[in-house]
Amino acid sequence: MGRQTEFEALTLKLPKTVVDYVRRLYGDPVKWLEYYVVDWLRIDVEVKDGDELKDLFDLGPAFQTVLGQR
Repeated sequence: MGRQTEFEALTLKLPKTVVDYVRRLYGDPVKWLEYYVVDWLRIDVEVKDGDELKDLFDLGPAFQTVLGQR
């Protein structure tokens, strides 16, 4: 198994109606937002320059930890 992925906690300010929407459609808003942000970043990196950026910022383990893939 690879090394541990380090995490940093952030505070995110969203309108309550948005959080209610996410909660109702997707469940836990924190877990959904974590997954969504990391998946969006993975797509962004792969579209731009894939492996070079992923390696430069050592994003592979983070993608594996949060998304369970790659």
